[in-house]
Amino acid sequence: LVDPTLFTLVVTDDKQCESLSDQVLININGSTLSAFPLADPNTICKGDETFVTANATGGGGEYTYEWTSTPAGFTSNQPSFNVSPTVTTTYNLKVTDQFDNQYTNTVVVNVIQVDAIDLVPPGMNPIAPDTIVVCVRDSIILDAGHDSDPASTTYYWVTANKLDRYFK
Repeated sequence: LVDPTLFTLVVTDDKQCESLSDQVLININGSTLSAFPLADPNTICKGDETFVTANATGGGGEYTYEWTSTPAGFTSNQPSFNVSPTVTTTYNLKVTDQFDNQYTNTVVVNVIQVDAIDLVPPGMNPIAPDTIVVCVRDSIILDAGHDSDPASTTYYWVTANKLDRYFK
């Protein structure tokens, strides 16, 4: 190995049961300056947090860090940090050792956007935020989703213990 390498292992047994994955990063000591930035996890839902780390190795061993982001707005001089981006963001890393050798690399954090849900049916006039009035024996359909939702989307109506996009 010459560069830092991330190894990931998943074990599947004879019944096709799959283990949780495990990872190990092998950094090379005594080589040229390098960095292998990682985000754990690298895909999050909007509002969640991820841990980003530089994993610098080689060079002189005394490092300074310069992080920026695309889209712009984030900076840090720490080797690791927690962050909660609101959109998919590339974190740009520049590592410098005490001999002024520099190495640059990036890591992308994918942010899954979840659309807001408005359960007030079209044509209904709420009497207060999120409050509607219906007559006895009227039927109403509450729609928790959007037509653009992926087929794998799960909807869970807590008080009804029901899994469905529509509550009828």
